[in-house]
Amino acid sequence: MTAKIVTFVFKSSPLLGRGAPFTGVLFSWFKEDSFVKSLNERINILGLNWVAEVDDTESDIYQLEKKTDFIVCAPGLKYQFFINGFDKNRIIYLSTMEYHLNNTSRIIKWISEYDVKDHLI
Repeated sequence: MTAKIVTFVFKSSPLLGRGAPFTGVLFSWFKEDSFVKSLNERINILGLNWVAEVDDTESDIYQLEKKTDFIVCAPGLKYQFFINGFDKNRIIYLSTMEYHLNNTSRIIKWISEYDVKDHLI
């Protein structure tokens, strides 16, 4: 069975006319790899069939739609990430404290519930 993918987005979506996003400097504190590592450790401990990865698409929703089941956004991206019809119920926007403390509880709860719903269908 193929593992489902959680993608951690840490940069704002590119927009025409806007310079390079400073999201990584202002909100992410360059710890996206640490957060994803913590999330994968929790996933493995609980034996869930998911894999977390850092976004490698430069926040391109068209590419993300094709490859991910769920999106987790770094603090500050709620109004800076273009979702283009992606199911809002499959996106979590982290609080600053969740991200800073590597608190993955809300994500783990969501993917556990999603797996249960997936098996019921």
